[in-house]
Amino acid sequence: MQNNLEIKTGRTYSAKRPKIIRLPFEGDFYNDRQVIYFDGITVQYDSLEVKPGQNYPKVPLEKFQKWANEDITEIMPKGSWRKAD
Repeated sequence: MQNNLEIKTGRTYSAKRPKIIRLPFEGDFYNDRQVIYFDGITVQYDSLEVKPGQNYPKVPLEKFQKWANEDITEIMPKGSWRKAD
């Protein structure tokens, strides 16, 4: 099944199968991804899964769309990642 979710730079997307990222002393967060670069073919994103000093991952659009569930930019807390319940 093809996901026709529109991908845009600066927007944040949730996973179809969310994982919990545990940060010591900060709590639990979802593995959401914020698109930092998109050229129509390749998506480069930031996420809590990207470790400090690591390059931002780049994936083909089809792979990102397969991973993504929905655009959650409007419900994201300002200046932070989305906490897990």
